[in-house]
Amino acid sequence: MVAEGIGSQLRIGADNLVLDGAAIRLDADGGAAADGAALDVTLALSDLSRLAPTLAGSTNAGLRIEGPLTAPRVSGRVTTENVRLEGRVLSPFTADLDVTPTAAGAVSGTVRLAGALDGAPIDVDAEIARGEDGALSLKILRGALASATLSGALQAAADGALAGNLDVNVRDLGPLAALGGVNGASGTLTATVSLGAEGGVPVANVNVTSPNLSAAGAAVGTLALTAKIREPMTAPALDARLTLARASTSGVAARDVTLTTTGPLTALGFTLKGVVNEIALDGRGEVALAETTRLRLDALSARRGRAVATLPRPATVTVDGGRTTVDLAVDAAGGSLTVAGTVAERLDLRVATRNVGFQILDLVAPDAGVAGTLTATATVSGTPAKPEVTYDASASGITLAAARDLPALALAVNGRFDAPAPA
Repeated sequence: MVAEGIGSQLRIGADNLVLDGAAIRLDADGGAAADGAALDVTLALSDLSRLAPTLAGSTNAGLRIEGPLTAPRVSGRVTTENVRLEGRVLSPFTADLDVTPTAAGAVSGTVRLAGALDGAPIDVDAEIARGEDGALSLKILRGALASATLSGALQAAADGALAGNLDVNVRDLGPLAALGGVNGASGTLTATVSLGAEGGVPVANVNVTSPNLSAAGAAVGTLALTAKIREPMTAPALDARLTLARASTSGVAARDVTLTTTGPLTALGFTLKGVVNEIALDGRGEVALAETTRLRLDALSARRGRAVATLPRPATVTVDGGRTTVDLAVDAAGGSLTVAGTVAERLDLRVATRNVGFQILDLVAPDAGVAGTLTATATVSGTPAKPEVTYDASASGITLAAARDLPALALAVNGRFDAPAPA
């Protein structure tokens, strides 16, 4: 390496400079001066595990700087071979960068990525730019990962305001989901995201559609989501609508589901309609997502055949740290059910039913054919690992459709149940 001159006449040269170590090699050739530069630098890392035990493989990086130092053109390439990061394989992989000054303070360039992640292809071709006013832009000419493609353009003004559009198309969910460790997934999905402002307020509009999706034992048919998010980066407020023609998972089957939300995350109102396991649901309420999470159901009805359950007043569930508080009342089959109390390190719950008709069983077993009424109380104490339950229940007028010739029965039972201590 040679340095000549003083001040603005300083010139630094590196003619075939080589620094060679056990797992690293640095080569430099060329020079740089105030009036221009032509410098090539390469870095080879033959064993990435020396940087971190979760890494393996090798990488090579090359950088070229040319032109006046006040606005040099910079180009470079990074290549990897058999790179592994916590079990993920990034090989082969190549990243190319080429940045050129276009005016005082302005820069334009290209970024290209090509290779494979766990065998799934990566292919990205993008243009980047920085304007004289400091605004940034990204144009994705082509973007692909596994079976998903991405295109669009984004702009970030000097004040941080975002604008632009992105289009996502997943032609087969399987290969993309496999990258996240979910095997056996299938289906297609399209999504669009547009960023801008309305009345000076940042807004993101999101649209997602899918004719069919399945993964991890769950399946969805004809999904449509539209959402407008105000101030998405600072204080999100959501106005969204989700519809599902059908969905199923783990013995639960739903159809004709519509969910709407509106408001900030600290007071997000919602409505829900649909049929779940042939139970028609219709409800509305509000959820607060903050340090204290609160769910309030202002109204809810569940109907199937002759069985009907409704809320006579709003129900609430509040989660504050490790403490959950429940206040629920239900009118069901001519009677009532209440649940109130707390679940924390100690349990303090009270459950009561009054004259609840057994036809409420039609919600889950429409062919049970049981008649009669139930009145009961129960208190739950102890700990979640070892609950203690005291109960007192009575039932009258019990008849079975399958045994109509038998007289109506009456039963009464009370007692205490202590769960065994955990092993």
